[in-house]
Amino acid sequence: MKKQQLYYFILLLFIVLSCKKEAKKEQVPIKKVTDTSVVEQDTSINIKKEVKRNDYKNVVIHKEFKDSLNIKFSNLESDDKFVFEIPEGNINTTTSSIKIYNSENELIYKKEFQTREIINGYAIDDRYYSDEEIENYILEEAKLMLSKDSFVNLDTDIEKGGMLDREKNEFENYLVFTECKNEKRPLFVIGLAEEDITYIGYSSKKNKAFDVIYCC
Repeated sequence: MKKQQLYYFILLLFIVLSCKKEAKKEQVPIKKVTDTSVVEQDTSINIKKEVKRNDYKNVVIHKEFKDSLNIKFSNLESDDKFVFEIPEGNINTTTSSIKIYNSENELIYKKEFQTREIINGYAIDDRYYSDEEIENYILEEAKLMLSKDSFVNLDTDIEKGGMLDREKNEFENYLVFTECKNEKRPLFVIGLAEEDITYIGYSSKKNKAFDVIYCC
């Protein structure tokens, strides 16, 4: 009996000692690691720099420009000659012109304007353009103005609600417009600056061309 009690006592002691060891293991203090490194925060703000656009004050045409186009306008039997001239010099102080001559070399129309007006601000994006780039742009625009695309066929090109589908009193010269329409003559279109558009037609009754309607 004593031996049995002794056995249980030893077993109990062994269990108690084992539990204490496990408790010590679980209570091992955890060393707190303090991260002293400083994380640098990027406080920079992405600010879009405003691009200063060219004000055209110093844009110069370095060489006189002259272009021409032969096309039927006043007379459907023979070609008229359209001449576009841009003088050498600062675009703010020079005057450019478009002239129309009939087949007999008679001047039937002339329009003059400041060279700067050839620039269409809507066509130029927000990036900076150098003076040289502006000069090249002007010369390219001048070439485009004297092209077949600048003529309106009144049989097919009048859109409902469009520029030529207006009330009579909105025309600068409705009689010339009607004459061109009846005699199947085209209109010539000149676009300057942003919204300075002129439609030009020839009157066989008056032997010269007139501004038909303006926009906008």
